[in-house]
Amino acid sequence: MIHERSFKSLCELPEFEPETYQKLCERIKGIQFAQETGRSNKMFKAQKLPKNFKLWSEYRDFLLDTYPYPDKKEIFLKRFSRQLQNEYVARQQVRQLVLNDYENNVPVINREDPRQEIINYYMEVL
Repeated sequence: MIHERSFKSLCELPEFEPETYQKLCERIKGIQFAQETGRSNKMFKAQKLPKNFKLWSEYRDFLLDTYPYPDKKEIFLKRFSRQLQNEYVARQQVRQLVLNDYENNVPVINREDPRQEIINYYMEVL
């Protein structure tokens, strides 16, 4: 119920299983917040770079350097080493680190930034 992919099901739980939802709220702190925000497209995305960092790759490296679980850190390092090294991918890698998604449930789309393709197209046309 509290997995990266199950937050949307928490939205419907009070309606269909109110007793289960109540027990879950009593047992796990933050369930009500997850239930209220589970349908939001903005939740659990890396949308704004912290003001201390100029690049997503810089922020990703900081998160890796300060990652608290050495065995899980190795999973991220190995996965990230096989992916492109650009800001589009780094932003998604930040999301995985923030979510602690070492299982790769919210995978990184490993490609060039699609916005850059549009910019290149219009630079050629204009």
